[in-house]
Amino acid sequence: MVIIDKSTKWGYFVLCTKEMSVKDLSEIYVKEVFIKHGALVKIISDWDLRFVVVFWEMFTVRQRT
Repeated sequence: MVIIDKSTKWGYFVLCTKEMSVKDLSEIYVKEVFIKHGALVKIISDWDLRFVVVFWEMFTVRQRT
């Protein structure tokens, strides 16, 4: 998985050895990006809008617990 922060030009390259659920991806995002830099303002994804919506839902649910 590749996450690029366009404002800082930082790239995060995360090795994924299996198919991952949106929940798994949101947990990786929290561990690799959110803890270091906070929440991103916008996500640009090559996946469809449904993925982004579910990703943000999983992310916000995780933050509330």
